[in-house]
Amino acid sequence: MSKLARPAELVALQHNHHHNHSHNQHQSSPLQADSYNKNLDTTAAAMQVDGIAPTFQKKPSIRHEGKKLVFECLIESEPEPIVKWFHNGQPLPANPRFKFELRNTSGKVYEARLEISDITIDLAGTYTINSKNSLGESSAKINLNFDSEEKRSSNLDGCKPSFLEKPIIKQSSDFKQVQFDCKLAADPKPTIQWLHKGEPLDESSSQIQTLLIPVQTTTTTSSSSAQAA
Repeated sequence: MSKLARPAELVALQHNHHHNHSHNQHQSSPLQADSYNKNLDTTAAAMQVDGIAPTFQKKPSIRHEGKKLVFECLIESEPEPIVKWFHNGQPLPANPRFKFELRNTSGKVYEARLEISDITIDLAGTYTINSKNSLGESSAKINLNFDSEEKRSSNLDGCKPSFLEKPIIKQSSDFKQVQFDCKLAADPKPTIQWLHKGEPLDESSSQIQTLLIPVQTTTTTSSSSAQAA
């Protein structure tokens, strides 16, 4: 009388039977499948961290462009960052006075630009640019000063003269005149005096002329020039 196989033996026999009839088929073992899943997880994780969190390649700087103030900086980021500008901690509104621009200059580098028109004293303060993408964020600050660091007395209106840009030298086409231009902010209207080698120029002379032109702003912003034959 044959002896019945125990359940464990039946399982072993069944496993061997399937193994013998499936050796020509491509099947991955549980170990191989587990390794494959781990590889998938590793690849997915690598895809999630691929890229660059925003970093400033060039910190913000300020310059004049015609009658506008221009703030600009360079940011390295992948993917493209979301950029926001703040003035004294408050978000700058999108309106005709404030123009925002972000453009890709090369590869992963972007130029962030803020243009401000209608220049007035109330624009002074701290400007912050915040750059953010899915991998992180970064901020940079720059101060705009129209006045000295001394605080003006609260009971005084206006402001003392402060230069908005350095003097510019222009020469006439006939080379007979030289013109010096500069722009300053002041309230009330300032008195202008030009000096050469530390000595005041004699403006009573017909060779020296000073023209003071007020610019329409909330405070008195003036452009002055001197001409010398």
